[in-house]
Amino acid sequence: MNGKIPSVQRDSISGGLTGESAYQWACFLADEADMINDTFGYSRFKSISETLTSEPKPVSFHCKDLEEAIKSWTE
Repeated sequence: MNGKIPSVQRDSISGGLTGESAYQWACFLADEADMINDTFGYSRFKSISETLTSEPKPVSFHCKDLEEAIKSWTE
């Protein structure tokens, strides 16, 4: 990622993050954690991003850790 905060896109039915939005956020958060040497955060968000590389991407993705991190960046 280039350091730009991703947009939050949600599935209109479940309210969860779209697969692409969740992937972009997980990559962004892993990069941010890596820059501050947060090895736990990096591992957690890198693992989520790797989960989301499957094809097809999920229509809706729910993850408490990801939602909490996004909230801290967007509020």
